[in-house]
Amino acid sequence: RSRLLAISDATMVKIPSGPFIRGSERGQPNARSEESPQQTLNISAFFIDRLPVTVRQFRAYLAATAIEPSAGWERHNAEDEPDFPVVYVTWDEAAAYAKWAGKRLLTEAEWEKAARGTDAREFPWGDELPDAELACFQSEGRSPVFSHPMGASPGGCLDMAGNAFEWVQDWYNRDYYSVSPDTDPKGPNVGSKKVLRGGSFVHEAFALRVATRGRYAPNERRANHGFRCAWSLT
Repeated sequence: RSRLLAISDATMVKIPSGPFIRGSERGQPNARSEESPQQTLNISAFFIDRLPVTVRQFRAYLAATAIEPSAGWERHNAEDEPDFPVVYVTWDEAAAYAKWAGKRLLTEAEWEKAARGTDAREFPWGDELPDAELACFQSEGRSPVFSHPMGASPGGCLDMAGNAFEWVQDWYNRDYYSVSPDTDPKGPNVGSKKVLRGGSFVHEAFALRVATRGRYAPNERRANHGFRCAWSLT
């Protein structure tokens, strides 16, 4: 796929350049420092997938590239659930799909700006605690990616809270916020774990906050780990 095709894709929305407030001073005691200091960042314009990458889309990628999915992948990504977010993918597999699609993974800061907008809200839809209309959480399984339109982010992205935890580009460092640049931060240069954002169907409400940071080794695969893609001119 060409980059022009990627940006003309109707499933992507543009997040304009400008400031937003990243982080929180109100995290759980054992996670508060990794979400702080709360500060204003400036982020260049980019495009983001309106929806997480689905089972249907990832199956098309596997077919087009003749890549054999990992053992157990089929069990978590049933053919009769094509509109569920794809899961059980590693960070490396997510990055490879994004490259094939002419896109890339989001930076952690881009993900948070797209999820919360510019008013420092707690959740993509505002400050109201999640319920079954707003997000898929504390559930036995995932839901189709278009199941929670009331939970849309300010830019119109769905499923940025709950359903599938989303891999992003950055390495994880608990103290990164205290040293990161205030314009287009891209995370630490090295690390042992990659960041995931947004919580998932197995998480409690608190983990669905836009400031919550997850982390796993890039070669790990879980039944609640998915992703979405981004595109930009730079």
